[in-house]
Amino acid sequence: MQKSNPDRSVLILFSPKVLPVIDLFRGLAELEENYSSPLLEEQEGQLAALIGSQQARAALSDALLLSFELKRQRRSLLAFSAVGSRQGSVEEFCLLALIAAAGFASQPLFVRAATVLNIEPTETLRRLSLDLSKRLSQLFLEGDFTDINRFEAVVGGGPQMARDIVPDDSSIKFYF
Repeated sequence: MQKSNPDRSVLILFSPKVLPVIDLFRGLAELEENYSSPLLEEQEGQLAALIGSQQARAALSDALLLSFELKRQRRSLLAFSAVGSRQGSVEEFCLLALIAAAGFASQPLFVRAATVLNIEPTETLRRLSLDLSKRLSQLFLEGDFTDINRFEAVVGGGPQMARDIVPDDSSIKFYF
């Protein structure tokens, strides 16, 4: 999978609490390029510190299945930042929103996130996202990735919408 473009107009800064989740997908992307079992073990270990060993192992498995579904549906690769980077891409944000929306039963946001990622919001995608969301439920706070107004500001709601959003103490920050 390709690395993110530094010339984008939106900078997303993930909280340390969410970083192990997106790093699962970043690690899987690097795995495609260069098989590295220690890298995945490291990502699993970081997640295990937050949700427990068995849940982390299951989350890695669910993330792998979701990654296969994303790869099957997309014609292009997702843009990922480097493993461990708090700076994230818009596509990473959309991926987290897709997973969170499935867990919080936000069908409009789920469909919108899938559309932005250029994938079909199929039932298979929803179920895979829901499974992972359940595993990560203690890490996702509802407002972090399920607020449709924040989502639209990040993915292309334009400058007016961005001005209407006032960053609070949530785990993600927006810089325009």
